[in-house]
Amino acid sequence: MPQTATALQQGNAALRAGQHAQAIRHYALGLLNDAPAHHQPQPPTPISQLLAQNLLLARKRYRRQHPLTGAGRRPWRVAVTCWSLSENPLGRAQVLASLYQALAEAPASGISSVAVIGSVFARRGRALWPPLREAFHQGSDPAPGPGAIPLHSFLVEDDRHFMAQAIDLVSAHPFDLVHISKPRMPNILLGLLYRLLWDARVLVDIDDDELAFVGAQPRPATAPRRRHHPPRPRPAPVPARRRAPRHCPRAPAERSPDQRRCSMNQDADDFDSPWKDALIHAFPDFMAFYFPRAAAQIDWSAGYTFLDQELRQVVRDAELGRRRLDVLVRVSDRDGSEHWLYIHVEIQSQRDDQLPERLYIYNYRLYDRYRRPIATLVVLADPSPTWKPRSFRARSLGCQIAMRFPVAKLMDARDRLEALLADPNPFALITAAHLLTQQTHGNHAERYTVKWRLARLLYQRRWERQRIIDLFAIIDWMMQLPKDLEHQL
Repeated sequence: MPQTATALQQGNAALRAGQHAQAIRHYALGLLNDAPAHHQPQPPTPISQLLAQNLLLARKRYRRQHPLTGAGRRPWRVAVTCWSLSENPLGRAQVLASLYQALAEAPASGISSVAVIGSVFARRGRALWPPLREAFHQGSDPAPGPGAIPLHSFLVEDDRHFMAQAIDLVSAHPFDLVHISKPRMPNILLGLLYRLLWDARVLVDIDDDELAFVGAQPRPATAPRRRHHPPRPRPAPVPARRRAPRHCPRAPAERSPDQRRCSMNQDADDFDSPWKDALIHAFPDFMAFYFPRAAAQIDWSAGYTFLDQELRQVVRDAELGRRRLDVLVRVSDRDGSEHWLYIHVEIQSQRDDQLPERLYIYNYRLYDRYRRPIATLVVLADPSPTWKPRSFRARSLGCQIAMRFPVAKLMDARDRLEALLADPNPFALITAAHLLTQQTHGNHAERYTVKWRLARLLYQRRWERQRIIDLFAIIDWMMQLPKDLEHQL
């Protein structure tokens, strides 16, 4: 509370002196200090109400001094956001910032300065993306290179502190136009903060169909938007043409929980997405449970990095049509050298006879791009007890290519469910949930009983609260129930 009161006094003093930018920063930091430590919603305190009111007043006066439009408009200060500065999203941010810099050099461009702002997540790497380290300079750099782009960033050691660090950064660096490079949540939060604190213009840049990367529902139909347009001439009649029936409608009027996935099995449960969430949640546990020999060779103290963007680029370059790779992870081995492994993990929830060939193609394309040994590890989550491919071979005129890959078959554990439920590894519980989801398909009452038991087991493990929440979210995603039963959990 003393820090909050001091921030209010400092903000008021700056506001009276006409130093509106400093006042905004003091008020913002005061609101941050007055926020509850346990992150639970609480009624605003009287000091918080004063801070918020004075912040709005300071922002209004600041914009009077720095109008974005009209006769008194000054050249805009432009910022491009980058949600992960240690990975290749920095490449797109650098391209956008360079374009703005070129505009700023033109006469009467209306742009005075350009910078990149963003976050570095420690779990993804602590340094700037290596290919572009020389393209930026920060305040501590003694001698920036020619054409280097100013960079303002913060290191995120704990995701729970992201918002506090973002407020500290945004309140210290005002901009007039903020260009969000890719609508990832860290970028969205930075854009919202600039809108709230500085009344900045925010531009959201979507370069791809982002929803396709996460298996989201199809985009809304555009027909309702057309009804406001004048009627178009009726086209000439076209002879009727017989169409093949569509077994996977893009936007059904209503879908039950067991119809969320449009695949070989029309009413199959949605397995692939929760499995990917599980991998990201606890990748070392995944390796230790399914592939203990490979896990023993990895130096986990050196950390690991998910390479989703690199994986998508390899798939696009290969021009293989719609292929699904789950996770590409960069790790270090234990032999003491600088050798890196790129581990490609694919989880199949449906039988796919082309899987061995597809894995070979992915393996080659990854090696061709990175020139690193590729460990391809496969978890087969399909319901067939006999299908277990382990290799790919092709021969021609005395020549042969071949690849073998380790396989973990979930159906092999169907007779030891109780042992899985007693195993402390979270992937034992997730495997049990997967098998029980298959066993209770179509039987909502039995699935409700099983899901309730799994939820109780989560709490009995005495894991930390966040792990319990994350794992239950995975189980909840796997074991869909009708709404009336969901409300009883």
